[in-house]
Amino acid sequence: MRNFLTDFRSRVQEIEQYFEFVAKIDEVESYRQEVILFPDQTQYVVESSLQKVLKANCYLLLYNLIESSIRNGIVAIDDAIHAENLGYTEVDSRIQTIWLTQRCQGLTDPSISEKNIVKTVAEILEEVSQTSPLSLEKSQLPISGNLDLEAIKKLTDQYGFYGSLRNSHLELVLGIIKKMRNDIAHGNVSFSEAARNTTMRELIDYKDRTVAYLTDVLKNIDDYISQQKYK
Repeated sequence: MRNFLTDFRSRVQEIEQYFEFVAKIDEVESYRQEVILFPDQTQYVVESSLQKVLKANCYLLLYNLIESSIRNGIVAIDDAIHAENLGYTEVDSRIQTIWLTQRCQGLTDPSISEKNIVKTVAEILEEVSQTSPLSLEKSQLPISGNLDLEAIKKLTDQYGFYGSLRNSHLELVLGIIKKMRNDIAHGNVSFSEAARNTTMRELIDYKDRTVAYLTDVLKNIDDYISQQKYK
């Protein structure tokens, strides 16, 4: 099993454990001042604010799963291309476009000099003509903080790792996860505010649907690599 699939399974297991814990805490009736009893007999009163903070963290975990899984899958494709020392003429037209787009970044910058434009174009032509091994820049992946269904579909089209998806109608779910993650990360809302109107049942549904979708996407990436569809 490839590393990106192993990492995905490990992260899903962590998330399942966390959701199980939060679901138990959420069952505590905070308005009754119910307590949790620790092994040392210490009692802790579960307040509603704590329940909301724990639930808000579910959004962060789910977005982390989405971004890390897709990133690791894309990196696995790039690593497979690099491992075979494939040159420009030896890869699929989609990969050629990705590589050219990366190499040409900066050429539209108004401040770039004509000398640097000529230098960059000459380097690109030389790499293509000599069939130099392609080097795809992982740092240029359009992923950080912006992954939703539309972004994943765009990456799928760019690379061509198509395949069956049991549940592709996740615009709302992935959109909510991305928005809540960004709102929390950028301080637009507090943790308790983020989960104020969210039930645990809804979060579990988001989790199950997200995991099922990512499982299919990663299987498609794995098949793409196995069948060398990047050539």
